[in-house]
Amino acid sequence: MRTLPKLSKAFFRHLKQPCLGRRGGSDYITATTKQFFAYGKFWDFCELTVQAFALVLGIILLILGSTLMIMEPTTYQVPYQVPYTDTVTSDKSSPILSSQTYTVQPQDYWYIYESVDLSGKDPGTVHIQGSFSFISPTSDPFSGGYDFAFYLFDSANYAQWEQGSSSTSLKKLTKSNYSVSLHACYFDVALSHSDTYYLVFDNTAQSVSRTFMVTANLVWKLTENVTKYRTEYYTMYDYTRSLTGLVIATTGLMCTIAGAAMKT
Repeated sequence: MRTLPKLSKAFFRHLKQPCLGRRGGSDYITATTKQFFAYGKFWDFCELTVQAFALVLGIILLILGSTLMIMEPTTYQVPYQVPYTDTVTSDKSSPILSSQTYTVQPQDYWYIYESVDLSGKDPGTVHIQGSFSFISPTSDPFSGGYDFAFYLFDSANYAQWEQGSSSTSLKKLTKSNYSVSLHACYFDVALSHSDTYYLVFDNTAQSVSRTFMVTANLVWKLTENVTKYRTEYYTMYDYTRSLTGLVIATTGLMCTIAGAAMKT
């Protein structure tokens, strides 16, 4: 066992001398105590204690650090946005007339036209929809035995109708289409090609004026590709616990080696 330098002989001779105690008697350091100090057993004991402590602490730290190192890393999910293309069909509309009031004089007609381009619209979905209701007279708008007619023409047939030639309307509403309970006529006409369309209110067969309110809209469907975003997740790994275990295990290994390296 490694010991401190040997104490001088003079020191031990001094230890052998008697010393006075409090009670006036002579107290002597026992032989065991003298031997303990004489041969460095106290320092041997301290060194053994330090060695044992280093070994035990090193082993504990090794076990603890190794346990942390072999544990699975902590994981957590991190969200992120992924763009994708989706096909969306939506309803579109454009007003032609919005609750407009007009008066058609006897033996006259009134019209409004709308240029319609079908490009950029879903085929077969383009319509002109609307209604008109009589404001005056309201009791019997078809009184006198004469009819009031509504026509919807494309440009070619409107020109023929205006000239008094044979024509074909896309829609015709007369007395038979009039809803007495609702005081209105309704229309919904599908358009097959791009053209200028005419809404005609014909009062040429009447001897009295007609005042009416009309609403008309161009409606269609539009299918388009839209960029949308969906949330996805990727996994993040946290190795803090493993790295902490590595540091602890390394410290424990150093303590163990230091304790084992002490000379016995």
